[in-house]
Amino acid sequence: MDERQVIAMSDIPARLRALIEAVHLRDEPCFVVDGQNVRAVLLGAEAYDALIERLEDLEDSLSILEAHESGEPTRSLDEYLREQGATQDIGVSR
Repeated sequence: MDERQVIAMSDIPARLRALIEAVHLRDEPCFVVDGQNVRAVLLGAEAYDALIERLEDLEDSLSILEAHESGEPTRSLDEYLREQGATQDIGVSR
């Protein structure tokens, strides 16, 4: 992202459709400002989904690290799937 796209809150009603298309096509956010303050961020659906997925991955990693640090027993995904008998159910091939 070379330069942030910024729009005044007062310009939103007249330009909403164009803004939605722009954030979708560019896959970059648009910052909505009121005076000098950022009030919102307009983000395309794919970028939002990727952000949420990344956050969930980081939360999972943190949970694993915390469990490891506290001495809780952990197991690999392969071990868990074997225990659940899920390898056949979800199409995981080995």
